[in-house]
Amino acid sequence: SRLYLVRTFGPVGGGHGWAAEHGQAPSVSHGALTVHGDSRLYLVRDSAGEDWARHSYVRLDLGASPLRFTIDTSNVPCGCLACVYLVSMPDPEAGRSNYCDMAENVAPGYRGQTCIEMDILEANSHAMQAAIHTEVGGEYGSGNCDRNGCFMRVGGPQADRPRQNSYGVGNDRRINSARPFDVEASVDVQGLTIMLRQEGVRVTSFDPRLAGNPQGQGVPAAALQKTLSAQGTLALVASMWRANDLAWLDGGCGQCDLSRASFTISNLQFSGMAKPPPPPPPSHPPPPRPKPPPAPPDPVQPPPSPPPPSPSPPPPLPPLP
Repeated sequence: SRLYLVRTFGPVGGGHGWAAEHGQAPSVSHGALTVHGDSRLYLVRDSAGEDWARHSYVRLDLGASPLRFTIDTSNVPCGCLACVYLVSMPDPEAGRSNYCDMAENVAPGYRGQTCIEMDILEANSHAMQAAIHTEVGGEYGSGNCDRNGCFMRVGGPQADRPRQNSYGVGNDRRINSARPFDVEASVDVQGLTIMLRQEGVRVTSFDPRLAGNPQGQGVPAAALQKTLSAQGTLALVASMWRANDLAWLDGGCGQCDLSRASFTISNLQFSGMAKPPPPPPPSHPPPPRPKPPPAPPDPVQPPPSPPPPSPSPPPPLPPLP
């Protein structure tokens, strides 16, 4: 039955692949993933295989090594969202991906635990949000990292005023979304930190002290601890969708044709990623052959005997008479 089949694209990162659950097929070229239209994809260990039950998710630990990638959101207009995020979801099984999150798809997570969600970015070309979700339910302004998340925004009218020009279209923005930019996400005892970089400019898109529910209240200690505990259980997800009202992010700057929208992730790096084999050691000339051992010395010969003494000359003859 095709219910059990999954389309997988790759390879990326030393044999890993992207499993597509629904939507338009992505494209993968030289390790770069381009997401088209309404779709959701998961990073799996093997780029081959068409059966969900044969796949398992790559598990990331941002405390051991940051997640880094380059992203191009220039073709994601107002009204659409490009999403790159991590969820503590179980491995797939026959017929299903076992996807979960903390908002619309609430279900038990990895090994029956809470399906912790860390949104590295939810963005279009005009505005961006990053958030963590450690509790189900809740409401905006609760002070907890619930379904609304402890969030921080850059770019657009819903960001704090000092950060409204940090991201967006145009050279007057610190990160110009008309061009690709780099993303780095890491976790330490202070929580999640996300940094954007482009042509020597750095912008912090998530800081636990500046995020919150509402923004600016800070991430509570309990949520920081859950973020730390989730490391090593997190699966990487890339998706794109649209909503009739994204005013909470971009101010309602327009609608988008989702079928024509796309974004690209390249230069993906993460903990546990297969590394290329090291180059062979430089060749050296063969070592010189060992010199033969010196010949043993000749046996000691006794010194030659001195020559015998010369005989004494005969006595002279007597004179003649």
